Amino acid sequence: MALQRIGKYRVVAPIGAGAMGEVCKAYDENLKRFVAIKTMAAATGDQDELRERFVREARSAALLNHPNVITIYDFGNDDGRIYLAMELLEGESLRSLIDRRALSSLREKIRIMEQICDGLAYAHSMDVIHRDLKPGNIHLQPRGQVKITDFGLARLGSAEMTRRGMILGTPNYMSPEQVRGEMVDVRSDVFSLGAVCYEILGNRRAFDAESVHSILYKVVHTEPEPLSRVCPDVPAVLVQFVEKALAKVPERRYANGGEMW
Repeated sequence: MALQRIGKYRVVAPIGAGAMGEVCKAYDENLKRFVAIKTMAAATGDQDELRERFVREARSAALLNHPNVITIYDFGNDDGRIYLAMELLEGESLRSLIDRRALSSLREKIRIMEQICDGLAYAHSMDVIHRDLKPGNIHLQPRGQVKITDFGLARLGSAEMTRRGMILGTPNYMSPEQVRGEMVDVRSDVFSLGAVCYEILGNRRAFDAESVHSILYKVVHTEPEPLSRVCPDVPAVLVQFVEKALAKVPERRYANGGEMW
């Protein structure tokens, strides 16, 4: 039997599923609005760690109140089922737009990059590190507003849950220090955003290969093909912007999201 309610919310339809749980569309009958509900997966390896990551997502994202960051409304436990209620987004992910080659003009690409930088700069100013920034976690509303989503791997302040030597993130967008399992700071997000911007401008990943091992090797040891060669029409100032963000050594990157734009 399909789930009909989660807490005070009436479930309307499924939206999708991810590594940490399922997402559905629901209706808040008290405030008369639709929301997206994320529930923690019921059966996955280490329940304690998954639960802690889920709670961390709620706490870190709930701190953020910015037009370019998804808004968290509620967090609760319904008969053992942990859930997160957030604004229901329309439109589609940046991943989908890039795959469809739907970003046609340089002006549109720059507008998207600027909004991502704004949202990330705000998160960094609140001492929140995303740590899994990628096109799939960036959403574009129908009128062009960008929303950064899924702070499931975020680190809140100095409360570092991830042990040294543990790798979390998405290979194509991880920083070299993430790949090495080292402690990371906001400059790791800067690297990830550099990889996202490279893909927005060049319509190809900065680091790609047939295996995860090969991708991680490239992230640490090789430079991506220059954007000036991949897409000669990209202005030199944007090429330099991406190259600085993708510096292998954190000290050579922008210090945080606020410096990027």
